[in-house]
Amino acid sequence: MKNNMKFVVITKSDLRFIPPVISVSYILKDLGHNVHVITSGASDSIIEQMRQRNITMDIYPYATATHILGKIWEYLRFRKLVKQRLEELSFDYLWIEGATTMRSLGSFIKKYLYILQISELHDNSRAQLKTIGKVIHQAKLVFMPEYNRTVFYQVWFHLKKRPITLPNKPYFIPSQEELGSLKDKYKELLTIFKSYKVILYQGMFFEERDLSNFIRAIKELGGEYKLVLLGKGMDMLRRYKEIDNTLVHIEFIPAPDYLVFTSMCYLGIVTYDLRSLNTAYCAPNKIFEYAAFGKPIIANNIPGLKLIGDLHAGEIVDENNVLSIKKAILQIEKNYTSYYSGALDCFNSIDNNNTIKQSLKLLD
Repeated sequence: MKNNMKFVVITKSDLRFIPPVISVSYILKDLGHNVHVITSGASDSIIEQMRQRNITMDIYPYATATHILGKIWEYLRFRKLVKQRLEELSFDYLWIEGATTMRSLGSFIKKYLYILQISELHDNSRAQLKTIGKVIHQAKLVFMPEYNRTVFYQVWFHLKKRPITLPNKPYFIPSQEELGSLKDKYKELLTIFKSYKVILYQGMFFEERDLSNFIRAIKELGGEYKLVLLGKGMDMLRRYKEIDNTLVHIEFIPAPDYLVFTSMCYLGIVTYDLRSLNTAYCAPNKIFEYAAFGKPIIANNIPGLKLIGDLHAGEIVDENNVLSIKKAILQIEKNYTSYYSGALDCFNSIDNNNTIKQSLKLLD
């Protein structure tokens, strides 16, 4: 492995919605490599952070179409622009994130050396699996965010080598000084965090992450507890407000700003249902975001969230049982210091910098 390699990191997703790509870019730079990012979008703060780290970028904003013909046009346009840009750039490896990106780029990537970062399992999408199957065997390295997913892919695609587990641990955690600035910026929204023990859910509101019984449990506990939902999903939000019209909703806050809310909550919620293997063996970055600040977590009982209980970073609950959720919250309150330490241990148990460093040594 060369000490100073050149990587082009490519994702068709907007960087605001795919933090693991940001983390990989920063880690590669920390390891002494040159990094150029090609993406469909990024916030001003992400662009500035990339600039400060001397990471160059191209943004091709072709990820907004909602109908099939528009999506096809965007795929082809993104492919054409990336193909042209790669002919201009000098690099050693492509680092390609996501089946959507692979599908957009097509087979021309096989003329280059490349590494794959596969964020989702795609067990319910034959088309995405077919796309991955066309390029995975030629990849020099394959990274996935959850151990069991790596086993599934080794079996499904008959891989000689198992993909490498790279958990979705965020690279960027704001310093106390940065948190202070963010607290000033979001002072009004943070008022409730000073008045209550806020139980926070952050993320999109989907049926596969049904919060109904969590809402009922927190409402029944009442008193000093207050539920705050941070994210988007108006249909589900209306349903939740029918259960408890006192819950607080905060609209989507871009990364990394939303971490100021994480830092001030009392505990966090992470939940998925068993609609697919992808959700059963989930790999949420939220675990590590809560854990970074020592915030205990309440999570439902699925394989992908098992480490929360194993590391004493929180409590595993039956999401279909309001009493189970209430007992977990009270158990955490009773032993908060212990769970706080467990959460920090959970965060510190993962070293993605070293994982990538050691993995790159496997390159020819």
